[in-house]
Amino acid sequence: MPTITRLATVETTVQAGRAAVVSLRLDNDGFHTYWLVPGDTYRLRFVGFHWQVTGGSWFAAGHSYRLTRAGMPLVSVPTDRGEVVLLPSHEYLIHHVGEGDWWLSRCG
Repeated sequence: MPTITRLATVETTVQAGRAAVVSLRLDNDGFHTYWLVPGDTYRLRFVGFHWQVTGGSWFAAGHSYRLTRAGMPLVSVPTDRGEVVLLPSHEYLIHHVGEGDWWLSRCG
């Protein structure tokens, strides 16, 4: 079983029941700012030149969802501990822990 290490609480804002990671967006056929749904868990995996997001109730197989900073490749995620740099050699989880908080954890 892989080890999951909590790194920090992701900086988010909420609108209409969905959350957004501050300064990041989800790109695919268009872009989505508010995409985190309470109760869902999302996996971040480095694929090619970007961080691919899978999981969540809205996820549709066959679509490529990329987490970006204004359309540019992502390097880090804003958290309560400052910017956490994502390492391509690891996978990460963003998961809802209640009270509006979302945790960033590293797998492996």
